[in-house]
Amino acid sequence: SLRGWLNVLGQASNFAACYYTRGWPCAIPKNGQARRPDPTKSFIYAIGDPVNPSNPLTSTLILIGPMSAGKSTIGKLLAEALNLPQCSVDEHRWGYYAEIGYDEAEASRIAKSEAGMVGLLNYWKPFEAHTVERILQDYPSHVIDFGAGHSVYEDPALFARVQTALAPYPNVILLLPSPDLDESTRILNERFSAMVIQYVPEVDPAVLRVNEMFVKHPSNHLLAKLVVYTEGKTPEDTCAEILGRLTR
Repeated sequence: SLRGWLNVLGQASNFAACYYTRGWPCAIPKNGQARRPDPTKSFIYAIGDPVNPSNPLTSTLILIGPMSAGKSTIGKLLAEALNLPQCSVDEHRWGYYAEIGYDEAEASRIAKSEAGMVGLLNYWKPFEAHTVERILQDYPSHVIDFGAGHSVYEDPALFARVQTALAPYPNVILLLPSPDLDESTRILNERFSAMVIQYVPEVDPAVLRVNEMFVKHPSNHLLAKLVVYTEGKTPEDTCAEILGRLTR
């Protein structure tokens, strides 16, 4: 979240605070443990719901895509429509990062160094891959919305791990505004900038370049089993389209 990055990086850079914006604070738990799902809050399957809760592969929906693609918004609507709980990876990732030695001070040091955003992204990648694997283990039969970076990998070994983790799940859904990637970049960066400018004086161009990379990198298309284009549609329209195209 935006406030989470301000907390984690100590407002060390004018770009890191803009990454993965949601608007609610998040922090690494003091005990370093990932938050586990509450079994008392598992979903109740109603007769007629369009997913089968006995099959966690088809009843797990995974939304991927760049920043400001609408993953959490659409995820909420899908969760309500399917009577499933929602899991936003960005709200849980710090605990999973801590499982394999995430160093908050090192992340802040990298952010303030010449390596900047690129260095920070590279540092995050092993933790992101680990988080994907663990989230899928801990949150079966959920609507899961990924952070933008959790589905984009330059390192072939990390990409292979995530691809393997997602392979059994037929409902991996990529959200983009348009099949025109330049147009998608323009729309998403305008949307992202309008949101972030409420909190910081200006949007670092480096963040927008990163989001363009998220839009155009092949990882998302290689991981997705379904691509849904959202421009000109309400969130409810997009939700209805996805419901009509799910593998059940």
